[in-house]
Amino acid sequence: MNADLLSFVRESLAHGVPRAAIAERLRVAGWRPEEIAAGLTAYAEVDSPVPVPRRRTYLSAREAFLYLVLFATLYTTAIDVGAVLFALLDRLLPDPGASTRVWRATAESARGSTAGLIIAYPIFLLLARGIGAAVGREPEKRGSKIRKWLTYLTLFVAAMVLIGDLISLVSRLLSGELPLRVSLKVLVVFAIAGTVFGHFLAELRRDDREGAAPEREWRVPPRIAAALVLVVLVAGLALAGSPARERRRQLDAQRVADLSSISARVEQYAWEHLAAARIARSRARAAPARTASCSATR
Repeated sequence: MNADLLSFVRESLAHGVPRAAIAERLRVAGWRPEEIAAGLTAYAEVDSPVPVPRRRTYLSAREAFLYLVLFATLYTTAIDVGAVLFALLDRLLPDPGASTRVWRATAESARGSTAGLIIAYPIFLLLARGIGAAVGREPEKRGSKIRKWLTYLTLFVAAMVLIGDLISLVSRLLSGELPLRVSLKVLVVFAIAGTVFGHFLAELRRDDREGAAPEREWRVPPRIAAALVLVVLVAGLALAGSPARERRRQLDAQRVADLSSISARVEQYAWEHLAAARIARSRARAAPARTASCSATR
C-alpha cells in the first residue's frame, strides 16, 4: 500500500476529518476507489484521538513454504490436465499417417500425466483448503506480499504456457496435423488458461476492492473444477491402462527383443559357416587344377 496515502489518511484522522471527506479529497486527487478504500480500512473505526492501525498479519516462513507448494502443485495440475486431454484427443482422432510408436508415446504421456494428477491434485486441494481456512480466520493474510507475487507469477506462467502451446499447435497444423484435432487442442489450452486467469484475476480484484462495494465476477466454482479434474483423471487412467496389462506388454516386448536377438545370432552363425563352406569347396575345386598344371609344366 502506498506510504503517502497511509500518511495522509493517518494525519487526516488525527485532525478529526470525517472519513467521507477524506475519501472525497483523495478521489479529487486522482486516487482509485479501491486504493481509497484500502487506505481507510487500514485504520480501525474506534473512538480515539490517535488513529489506531488495524493488525497486519506477519507472513512466516511456514506460510511462504505452503504458498510455494500450493502454486507448484497448481502448475503441475494444470499442465497434466492439458497433457491428458491432448492424449485423449490423439486417441479419439487418430492420424492415419502416424505409426504405432506414436500410439505408444501417447499412452506413455497419459501415464505420466495421470501419475502427476494423482499426487499433485490432492496436495493442492488440501493446501488450498487449509490456507483458505487460515485466511478466513485472519483476513489480513489476504494482503500478504508473497501471495500477491506468486499470484502475478501464476498469471505470467499461464500466459507464457498459453503462448507456447498455441505456437506449438500452429506449427503442428502447418506440418500437416489434423485440423480438427489441432482446433480442439487450442480450445483445451484456452479453457485451462482461462480458468486459471479467471480465478486469480478475481482474487486480485477482490483484494484491491477490500472495503469497497463487492462486484459480480466470473469464476469457475471450486466443486465444478474439482469434478472436471476428476473426470480428466479417470480418462487418464483409462488411456494408461491397468498396471497388469502394462506389465504383460513389457514382458511381451522383452520376449520379442530376445527372439530378435536370437534370430540375428542364428543368421550370423549360419552366414559365417556358409561362407566357410563355400571357401572350402572353392579350394577343393581349385586343388586338382593346380596339380594338373604343375604336372604339365614338368
